[in-house]
Amino acid sequence: MNVEQAKKNLLNTLDSIDRDKLSLPDLKLYAEILRTVSEIQAKSYLETMTEAMRSTVCAGFSKPQMPTVAEMK
Repeated sequence: MNVEQAKKNLLNTLDSIDRDKLSLPDLKLYAEILRTVSEIQAKSYLETMTEAMRSTVCAGFSKPQMPTVAEMK
């Protein structure tokens, strides 16, 4: 199991919880777990920044190819 699959499984488990029946402390714990899960990344910060630098700053002086509307949907 990879990180993305584990994250997806955890989100599915959180989604299955009936939040209307949780107490306020339980809701706080739920929110903290959700925040922690949202911070999980499959790639490290360094890998993410390296890819961003390659695709923007270090891409050269050529005009970047803008995505079409269909690609952005």
